[in-house]
Amino acid sequence: MKYLSQRLVKVMNKKQWFLTFFSIRRKIFKKSFVISNVLLLVLLSVASNIDTIIKSFGGDFEETYTIYYTDDLTETTFGTFETIMQNGFTEIENELIIINETYELQNKDDYVVVVSLNDDMTATIESNDLISTSVYAGITGSLDSIKLQKTALRLDLSNEDIIALSTGVLVERIVIKN
Repeated sequence: MKYLSQRLVKVMNKKQWFLTFFSIRRKIFKKSFVISNVLLLVLLSVASNIDTIIKSFGGDFEETYTIYYTDDLTETTFGTFETIMQNGFTEIENELIIINETYELQNKDDYVVVVSLNDDMTATIESNDLISTSVYAGITGSLDSIKLQKTALRLDLSNEDIIALSTGVLVERIVIKN
């Protein structure tokens, strides 16, 4: 009798393991389980590489940029450039160091930008690597403002004319839902 009960326990254990593995295998190979796990894997890999993704699109939020600015104009525009960069277009004023001198870019210079404005109102922006999109937008916006200011002075425009030229069109947007 003892042998029969031991044999019965072994058979039941085998059946239990077989049913457990069979049900687990059936759950694993369902479409919904596979799709949810693939999506989870993609989300985890994106979340773990978010810094690399941001840097690949030109964003870098931790480093301090040093900007060397020079111009060939008779009257220097460094003060205007510095004021606009610190207060105008960018929201990273704590991450900028702006210097008014010529600089020769070296291979080891990361986060260094050399901006040169010529007397014909063309500019050169040099850097060893892609710079932050917001810093680049701030530099180009500052240079556009300097060009507008110099052109307005050359044409002897009034302050109202300068404001009218630099102000965008007021647009009222109306959306009618069907």
